[in-house]
Amino acid sequence: MFVEKRDGKYTLFVLEAKSGKTHKSLSKHKLLCPVLGVAERVPEDIEIVRVYLKVNKTQKGIHFHVVECEIPDPRKKIVAYDQVTVKKYSKLTIPSQLLK
Repeated sequence: MFVEKRDGKYTLFVLEAKSGKTHKSLSKHKLLCPVLGVAERVPEDIEIVRVYLKVNKTQKGIHFHVVECEIPDPRKKIVAYDQVTVKKYSKLTIPSQLLK
């Protein structure tokens, strides 16, 4: 977890990170449980953003698959695992020639 400004507002990012070559399903419980554990201590004016990061290294470079997830605000209502949805997906790559 870390706090950073996004669009001028403080935001709490809850990050679940993995490395490997397989693309298995999103670990929704690993994103939701930490959020539920800290939500009551996070002020209402700080948005909570859940992020899943998958990193893998190939001959072409290091690939970062970043998935921003969305769930209803757990400070306002009870949240279930099936309410975790993908909001945004990005793939970023550091080319292998930059790693030498």
